[in-house]
Amino acid sequence: MVGVAFTNPRDFADGGYVDDYMFGGGAGMVLQPEPLARAIADAQKKLKAVTNPPILIDFTPKGNLLNQDMVKKLATKNENYILICGRYKGIDARIDEMFDLTHMSIGDYILAGGETAALTVIEAVTRLLPGVLGNKDSAETDSLHNGLLEAPIYTRPCVFRKFEVPQVLRNGNHKATAEWRQKESLRLTLARRPDLIPVKKYTKNDLGILLEVLNDKDS
Repeated sequence: MVGVAFTNPRDFADGGYVDDYMFGGGAGMVLQPEPLARAIADAQKKLKAVTNPPILIDFTPKGNLLNQDMVKKLATKNENYILICGRYKGIDARIDEMFDLTHMSIGDYILAGGETAALTVIEAVTRLLPGVLGNKDSAETDSLHNGLLEAPIYTRPCVFRKFEVPQVLRNGNHKATAEWRQKESLRLTLARRPDLIPVKKYTKNDLGILLEVLNDKDS
């Protein structure tokens, strides 16, 4: 089960203003500590009756880069989270000193605010919860769920503008299909995301397929 509630820092700001100029000069506005601290405290109070102290996540390029392993941990912890969506240049650093924040980034690029990052985390986590997807195996075979990119996927018709679905996927041999998908998964990962290869744990069969893929690449 998942529920999402919103807390607007503007509701806790005197005069409705939540941002101000940086000390020391420089372009860009910063979210003030007072309205944000009040908003966090209000959200914590609302969650106090139903959970242990909620985990506070601040979206910032300075945070740990989100990956599927992190998503799986968030989905299985059965905790509540307060997602802090910074804006403009970000939040006053004293918020980090006042609260035990977890810092998270969804990629090496800059957005105008943390709202998109929060939506990304909400969707990534929610789809792993029981009953959300019609078939839980769908999530378990997606790219990155098990550390690799998934194999190419096809649907009807079998032939589209002279391009055919591989025969191995049409012959009903489930073992051959599984082997083809594993090989193509390794082939794609090696070609497009070789950085993922060293961090995955392999079975002897996986290593054999990987060597076959490497030999095909070198030939």
